[in-house]
Order: sequence, then structure tokens, then C-alpha cells
Amino acid sequence: MSDAMTHNVHPQLAPLLVPIDSLELDPRNAREHDERNIESVMLSYAESGQRKPIVVKLPERIIEAGNCQLEAARRLGWTHIAALLVDEDERSARKFALRDNRTAELAQWDLRQLAFDLREMKEAGEELEALGWTGYEAEPLLVANFTPAKIDPDYKAPGAEAKWLDDELAANGWSLTAAQREAILEHATKHGVPNARAILRAIVWSQWDTEPELAAKMVELALTEHTQRRRASLRVLEPSAGRGAIVRAIRERAPKSHITAHEIDPQRVELLRSEAVADEIVAGDFLAAMGEGAPPKKRPFDISIQNTPYENGLDGLFLERTMMLCDAVTALLRTNALHGKDRHARVWSRIDSGEWGVRALRYLASRPDFESIIADGSARSDFVIVQLVRGFKADASVRWW
Repeated sequence: MSDAMTHNVHPQLAPLLVPIDSLELDPRNAREHDERNIESVMLSYAESGQRKPIVVKLPERIIEAGNCQLEAARRLGWTHIAALLVDEDERSARKFALRDNRTAELAQWDLRQLAFDLREMKEAGEELEALGWTGYEAEPLLVANFTPAKIDPDYKAPGAEAKWLDDELAANGWSLTAAQREAILEHATKHGVPNARAILRAIVWSQWDTEPELAAKMVELALTEHTQRRRASLRVLEPSAGRGAIVRAIRERAPKSHITAHEIDPQRVELLRSEAVADEIVAGDFLAAMGEGAPPKKRPFDISIQNTPYENGLDGLFLERTMMLCDAVTALLRTNALHGKDRHARVWSRIDSGEWGVRALRYLASRPDFESIIADGSARSDFVIVQLVRGFKADASVRWW
């Protein structure tokens, strides 16, 4: 670095340095960059420096490729950044910008190699989050078994071989994009179906398990004033524990509570048992275990905190069963569960009758972007955290939290 310029650019890119103040972000950039994306680039720039230039259109000096990098450099306090200046017409610049963003999307991970690299980095003491992988994204890759099957390398799986994947998706209510499906079938051809199943589980886990930050928000809402006095002896139920994000958040906020966690997936059960964060881990189908019988005379739990499967109204069934067992339930639901009550009729009949009350709601714009809160619930939202309390008498309006 010099006295006149502040940056962390590789020396071989020094001839390309331009003042950051002379550059403009692309107002038509079709690629969005959230805080996590920008902060990841900032970490990379701070540790490794800038190793490839951004692309700038002349004469306007508007970014063609590198909007996120420019913003990261600005936040780091850089005065200069390495940039390739290209004098071309608007159409050519727009074509390059679209291609630059799209070609990055078309690449796919070799998950076996990625898992090896992440394990190696973790064993070396590196923080995976600093590399761009949060705990819930890296975890299934770290625990998956990617040992290649011994098969003929020239073997090509016929179309019928896709049936195992279709059966697996149908049995679990999972869905994949076309690109994910193609990648999994290709992996099955190269390494065998058992290894491809591990890849499938890794993809589904990273997509559908409760994010740790969201779990913390749910527990924050659940453990409000009506449970404060009893937190030391709180009996908590998690009917679909997954990889344990909600269980861990409960343990952190209420360390002396007694937690019972149900989970149907054997691999996730093993993960939960290895971490020993719940007092009791029940392997199997919660709905089957609870049955259709009458509620017990003495409710075994004080509260349930849950993010259960949504397919075919399953979240409504989970709500109904946990309401039989608890005095309060905090659940993540699809928003249409509040409006299309046909599959949740028995749950909402208890609310309409006054047996239960909705104490609080928090609308979420989407699961990954759970900080985007719609305060009054008037705009479109994909998910909602709802807090139901037995015998709670709501005020004139529900508390938006």
C-alpha cells in the first residue's frame, strides 16, 4: 500500500488501479447482493486481497462486472480498486454483464470434492463461515459418506435408474430443481445410488432444515413472559427436530429446561444423539406415535416449538397433536395456513371458540430472508411464526411481533 492510495490489490494488478470515487454501480444490474454476499467478499478482500479486476464500461465508468466487489472495497475503506476499462456500446456491455452472472450460475459443485475440502479446512482450524458456508449449509456435507462405489467406470445408467430418485422424492415429499435432479442422477451413474442418496440428503437438508438464526427468533418469541417464571423447569417438545437447530436454541435460552425431541430420519437422529443437546430423543414418526386418541388428562409438556413439514397439510396435523400435549405452541407455518383453513379446520375451530388464542404473529418475507418483517401483516408473505396459547384472550388486535 502507498500513502496516496488505500487498497489490498495484488501487485500484478497495480497498473489497473483506478479511484473508487470515479466509478458508478450499475443501476440496471440484474444481480442482487445481500449483506451476506457483500460481507463474504469483504472477508476475502481483507485476507487474500483483490486477485482479479472488475470490469468497467467507458466512457460512463459504470460497472459491468463487479458491483458486489466495488461495494465491498468501499466498505473496507479502499480508495482504489483494480479495474479493466472497456470502451464499448451499451448493448455489448449489457450482454457481457448478463453472461458474466449467468455463467457463474451454470457451474455446479462436485459435492464429494467440496466435502473433502471443507473437512480439510475445518481440521486445519479454519472458520467455514468465513469461507462462505454457514453451519447448517456445511454440516450435511461434513457428515455425509461419499466413499465411491466400485462400479464399471464406463457404465451408463438407463432411464429406469431414475425410479429410485422419484420414489425417494415422493416418499419424503421433497422437490428438486431440474439442475439438481440431473446432477444427482449423474452422480449415481458415476458413484452408485447409495452415494447419490447421500448427496440428495445433503441438498434437501441444506434447503429445508430450520436455519439457526430463524430458530433463535422462534425461541425468542416462544419464551416470552408467560413462560419466564417457569423457565428453570420448562418441559419443551420439538416434534420434528431435524438437525436440531430449534433444540440448540432452546438449550441456549433455557438451559435448565427438559427437552424432548422427535425425529423420523435415522441419520438426523444419530446427529442429535451425538450432540446430546436434548434430554430425550425419540426416533420415529411423531404423528404415528401420538395417534388419533383423546388428549391425556395431564399434559406432559408446557410448550412446543416447531417447524414441521408443510406438505399436504402436515403442519396442521402437527399443530393439532401438539396442542393436545402442551399449553402453548410456537410454530412456523406457510401463510396460507392462516387463510386457507380447510386443512387446519380443527386447529382454528379451537381458536375461534376461545379455547386457544393467537398471542403473537411475525410475518416473514421468506425463510432465508427472515429479517424482512412485514409489521402489519398486510403485504404478501410466504411464512409466519404464530404463537398459540391455551386460554389466551387476545386484545382487539393480535400483537405483531
